Amino acid sequence: MIGSFFRMIGAWRKGRYREIPWKTIAFAVVLLLYLFSPIDIIPDYIPFFGVVDDAVLLGLFLRSLQKEVRRFTEWEGRQAPSGGPS
Repeated sequence: MIGSFFRMIGAWRKGRYREIPWKTIAFAVVLLLYLFSPIDIIPDYIPFFGVVDDAVLLGLFLRSLQKEVRRFTEWEGRQAPSGGPS
């Protein structure tokens, strides 16, 4: 999955794959801002519970990202040459 993820990002950067929903990109940006922000729903200094909100959001994002990578690999498979005569 990691290799497919990096291929997806590369294809998106080159403009070959634009099927990543804006919601997924926005979720990634918001998640990164939230994870590195000192402001949390549950402060990180509270043992165990402080990281639960971060872990839940990260888990939701990874599930969403897994679906996007699966869609990309399906798209990638359709882009491959058929091997037939040209």
